[in-house]
Amino acid sequence: MSSDFIAILNLWNRIQKKRTELSRKKFESYCHQQFLHPLYLEQWEENVRDLNQRFLPATQSPQHIIELPAAAILHEILLHGFYDRIFTKLDGGSYKGPQGIIALSPMKKQGELSPPSWLLAMTTLSYPKGLMLRYVGAIEPHSVIKLAEKYLVILLS
Repeated sequence: MSSDFIAILNLWNRIQKKRTELSRKKFESYCHQQFLHPLYLEQWEENVRDLNQRFLPATQSPQHIIELPAAAILHEILLHGFYDRIFTKLDGGSYKGPQGIIALSPMKKQGELSPPSWLLAMTTLSYPKGLMLRYVGAIEPHSVIKLAEKYLVILLS
């Protein structure tokens, strides 16, 4: 299962490793070779430090934020904050999301038989052919149902 979220975490971990291995000048050179801007990386690190200070208990190490969990677990965690960004696959390869949004997904690995039936997508971009989903990860329907149980009201007549 491919995931943009896992790719971002892999990038974060690689950057942190290179930062400790290389001098400042060599790290900046490495960033430019990878098409990354060191200033933006510093801002990203500052945001992570801020989030760690605000949301992690004082006894817990910040390492817990950047450890790489299994994709399914990460997507389930993200669902709790972004349950309004769930898209289901329609016939023809497009996806239907909240408020009837119809979008296309770029998520299809070479050799993969079919794209996932359910996606979590952070953003949509407008293209001439329609909306395109960005920052996507496959999710399982049972994760959505488990999350939705809190928000559903069942009326018995």
